Amino acid sequence: MRDRVCAEIPPETATEFVALLRREIVEVVGVDIDDADAIAEPSVLVEGRPEAVHLPTWRTIVVPLLTARARQLYGELPTERP
Repeated sequence: MRDRVCAEIPPETATEFVALLRREIVEVVGVDIDDADAIAEPSVLVEGRPEAVHLPTWRTIVVPLLTARARQLYGELPTERP
């Protein structure tokens, strides 16, 4: 997915980046991760075995984390360091 996103023209805003990311997730996984009834089919190869993407993890952890990071990189959120 990283290679697919990096091959695109860089979005101008974090909102556009997140929209691009969500489109690529649908392309790779085959379902909308926001659909609570969606079930991902085993389509991602891990060590040669087809594996399903755990949609709740992507929905509640991965996409929000990438969204926050994109907003930081685009200057829409301050970057805080402890």
